[in-house]
Amino acid sequence: MSTFKFHWGYGIALFFSSFVAFILFAVFSSTKENIHLVTEDYYAEELAYQNRIDEIKNTNSLNSRVSMRMINEALEISFPTDMVGKDLEGSIYLFRPSDSGLDKQFDIAINEEGLQQINTDKITKGYYRVKLEWEMDGKSYFVEEPFYIQ
Repeated sequence: MSTFKFHWGYGIALFFSSFVAFILFAVFSSTKENIHLVTEDYYAEELAYQNRIDEIKNTNSLNSRVSMRMINEALEISFPTDMVGKDLEGSIYLFRPSDSGLDKQFDIAINEEGLQQINTDKITKGYYRVKLEWEMDGKSYFVEEPFYIQ
């Protein structure tokens, strides 16, 4: 009767076979991963990022912060009191990281109390990054906040 003896040669062969199997699994798994950029002009946006930094500094110099909350079926955005009664232009961009087809954009139109409401009943529920860009008195402002629309 012959008995199988496990010695170092079999150990090396088993190690290398396991390593090759792991590498093949990793390569196969990585080819199924969706690796698209968040934006088409990623590099152009990166070069213009200093402007974004300046806009954020301008926003931080306001007397209060922009705040967001859900009220019934609406996203309510409260702008700083510095803006009430001023002429401002800008946009609200609801960015959905998981699906660019669900992104939405709205013009800023605040009322006399500094509020803007966006009806969310036709917006897919889930996680968004709310990006606010506006210009007032020759200065540009920017806010980006995570928000979950329910």
